[in-house]
Amino acid sequence: VTDEALRWVSFSSAVFREATDNVKIN
Repeated sequence: VTDEALRWVSFSSAVFREATDNVKIN
């Protein structure tokens, strides 16, 4: 796995987590 792929996975996880938090708040 490349560093770029790891960064993408980390970024996607953060975005997904933030999105789910927003859904719970609203």
